[in-house]
Amino acid sequence: MDIKFGTDGWRDIMGQGFNIQTVRECIQGLSNYLINTNQNNKPIIVGYDTRKDSDFYAKEVAKILTANSIPCLLSDKFSPTPSLSFGVIDQNAGGALIVTSSHNPYNWNGIKYKSEYGGSASLDVIRQVEKEISKVNSNIVTKSKKYLLSTFDPKPNYIANIKKFVDLELINSCNLNILVDYMYGAGIGYLDNFFDNNQTSVTELHEHPNPSFPGMGQPEPIPKNLEKMQIQLLENNYDVGIAFDGDADRLGLFDGEGNYINTIETFALIILHLFENKKLFGGIVTSLTMGSIFTKIAKYFNVPIIETAVGFPHLCKAMISQNALLAGEESGGYAFKFHVPERDGILSSLLILELLATSKKSLQQLKDEMYDKFGRTFFGRSDLTYTAEQSSFILNKLKNITIENIDNKTIISTSDTDGVKFYLKDKSWGTIRISGTEPLIRIYAESNSQYEVTNIINELKDYIFC
Repeated sequence: MDIKFGTDGWRDIMGQGFNIQTVRECIQGLSNYLINTNQNNKPIIVGYDTRKDSDFYAKEVAKILTANSIPCLLSDKFSPTPSLSFGVIDQNAGGALIVTSSHNPYNWNGIKYKSEYGGSASLDVIRQVEKEISKVNSNIVTKSKKYLLSTFDPKPNYIANIKKFVDLELINSCNLNILVDYMYGAGIGYLDNFFDNNQTSVTELHEHPNPSFPGMGQPEPIPKNLEKMQIQLLENNYDVGIAFDGDADRLGLFDGEGNYINTIETFALIILHLFENKKLFGGIVTSLTMGSIFTKIAKYFNVPIIETAVGFPHLCKAMISQNALLAGEESGGYAFKFHVPERDGILSSLLILELLATSKKSLQQLKDEMYDKFGRTFFGRSDLTYTAEQSSFILNKLKNITIENIDNKTIISTSDTDGVKFYLKDKSWGTIRISGTEPLIRIYAESNSQYEVTNIINELKDYIFC
C-alpha cells in the first residue's frame, strides 16, 4: 500500500485504503522513524474522533507503538484534535497521532500526525515517515507492552489553558445567546463547558455522536451542511451561530440572522480583535487562497504578512520560523502563537464571542465597519470531483497554461506555488489547485463583485475540464 500524507494527514476510504493492515503499516513505519531519529523516549499521544471504529483504530495505533517500546498516552474518550495537539505540550509528549478524517464524508477515515511542538509535522518529516512506511512490508511488531500504555483526559487542562487567554467573565456579562452545531463530531460539549452558569445560553445541535453524519454531506462547517442551523437562527433570537467540523479544528460562523460569515471575514475579524482590543501584535500567516484584506490589515498595523502554500504544515512552519502571532487558512482553521501552532476551532469561536462582548456590536456591524476601513472585495470557492482517469489530463492543463485572460481581465502573472494562481489586471485573482485531502479540484476567486467572482470560477472550470 502506497500511504501518502496530504495537506493534513493520511486519509482514505474505510474498508479500502484505510483498514487494519494499512493502519498497522502506517504506525510501524512511523515507529521506525521515531526510533531511527531517537525520538522514541517521550510518550506519543493517541486520540480519535466520533467516526465509525475510530476508537478501535486508536487502540490499534497504541498497540503498535507500545509493541515498538514507544510509550503511549491514549485519550480516554473521543476528543477534539486541538485538545490533543495541546496535550503534546501539556504532557511533554513527543507528538500525537489522531485517528480522524476531519471534514471528509462518513466513509473516510485517516490519521493526523502532530510533532513535538503540537503542530502539524513538517513536510520534510512527513517524507521521511512515508519512506519508512514504504519499507515496512510484513515487518510489523504487534505484541504490545501494556506497561507502556496509559490513558488520560485531555479536556480539563485544555480548557484551563484557554481560560488564560479569553475573558469569560466579560463574555458572561453580555448574556449572549449562542447556537452551536457540533456536526456529530469530536467537539461535542466543549463550548458549553466554558459556560457553566446561567448568564450565557448555549443551545446545541447534533450534540450526540453519529458516525454517518445524517442530514449533511460531510461534517464540514459550510452553509450547505448547516441548513438546520440557519433555519433555527432565522426563527429564534440568537446572537451568533457557531459550527465545528468533525474534529473541531475548524470554525464555521453565522450572524444572528443566519447569514454566513465566510472564513476570510472570520479570520480578519479575529485579527482586528487581537490587534485593536487585546493589543496583541505580530505577523500574519495566510495561505495563498486567502483574500487581499490581510495585506491591507498588515500594512495598516505595520506587521509582517507571510503567504504560503495551502495546508497547515506550511502555515505552521512559517508561523514558528517567523515568530508570527497567528495563522489562518481558507478552510476555516486558525492558529495562535499564545496557544499551540495548530488550528483550533474552539479557541477561535471563543475569541469571536469575546469580540462580540467587547464591542457590544453584531457581527454584521463589525463586518461593515471592517469593509468601510479596508475596502470590500468578494470571494468564492467551488469544489469539483474528478476521477483517477482524469488526473493526468488535469495535471497537464495546470502545467501548460493556454489562457491569456479571464472574465475579460488580462492575466498579469501566475504562480505555481500550489496549483496555479492567476493574478489579473484589476487585482482580482483566481486559483486552481488539487485538494490534498480528497479527490477534488478546488477553484477560488476574489474580485470586486460577486458577479465577477462567479465568472472567474466558471471560466476556470471550463478551462480545466475542456
